[in-house]
Amino acid sequence: MIKDLPPPTEAEEYRNTAEILRDLAAQTRFGRTRNELFNCAANLDPLAALAEHHLEGHGSNRPRHLMRVSL
Repeated sequence: MIKDLPPPTEAEEYRNTAEILRDLAAQTRFGRTRNELFNCAANLDPLAALAEHHLEGHGSNRPRHLMRVSL
């Protein structure tokens, strides 16, 4: 049975992408390609922290586009 999971938060998306890039880098043959992928992954880490900090300020861990607005 397939579970219906909520979409990842922005921070989770950055971290998941960084993990994928690191896994891919570990599989590459050439050092320069590997370094570029590791650098891209490293650039996503601060973005994840920033997104997480931003969500904490809003008191929610849900992506902004999924928040219900009351009028």
